[in-house]
Amino acid sequence: MARVESGGLPREVREQYGVAIERDIASRSNLQEPGEVIDRFAYEYLVLLQGLQELITYARNISRRGQQTFLWVGEGTLTAVGQFVKAGWMRGFKVIATTLDTSICLPVKGVTVMACGAERFRHGRVRIPDLSAVAMVSVCSIQYSARPDLVVEEARRVLTSGGVFKMVVVPTADDPFADKEIGVWEEALRGSGFDFWPGVGGPNFAQLVAVKMPAEVTAETLILDDAKTMGAQIDFFRAQREPGY
Repeated sequence: MARVESGGLPREVREQYGVAIERDIASRSNLQEPGEVIDRFAYEYLVLLQGLQELITYARNISRRGQQTFLWVGEGTLTAVGQFVKAGWMRGFKVIATTLDTSICLPVKGVTVMACGAERFRHGRVRIPDLSAVAMVSVCSIQYSARPDLVVEEARRVLTSGGVFKMVVVPTADDPFADKEIGVWEEALRGSGFDFWPGVGGPNFAQLVAVKMPAEVTAETLILDDAKTMGAQIDFFRAQREPGY
């Protein structure tokens, strides 16, 4: 069972942690369910996210001392994160990955792992500082949050001005349309101080990028820039099927 910091959160959020943990544990023997895979490879992340390298370059350009955290939200085994680190894509960042179950995480040098949900980035006494993150990425994880409004509030707290948040959602048994899932997050972001834009998607998966204002770039630009080069990005990692840290 994961060590989860949930004190002080609404009851429905605390309850969802137990459900999510059991889902993740069960998924180890049932990895065919699209929303429950916990060990995707980097190239699979890039397919679902429709690219990430341009966003990473942007995040690196706005980072400065004390504001250089790259946050991976709702990770599983850290397989993909480890591959991004090994390839040098995370160079120059303070990399933090959150998960509900730390027992399944692979050891990845240079990555801090926190057992927490996205409604509050805190693990015991360790708390991600305000305005310290330049980027947040979530692949098929925070869509299960019972409180998108709290996730957006926490993203606003930890992201610096111009910081970017990119997420991807997939259909679920309760909601078979990914674009409907994205609509929930668009509603949560509306009026929150983020510029946001839905990416290329459809019934199988959909993306959303949000940039904390003020910023010198739009969410639409970040979506489109990565979409232009996603093929090359995917090819770079496609042959790397083994973690090999």
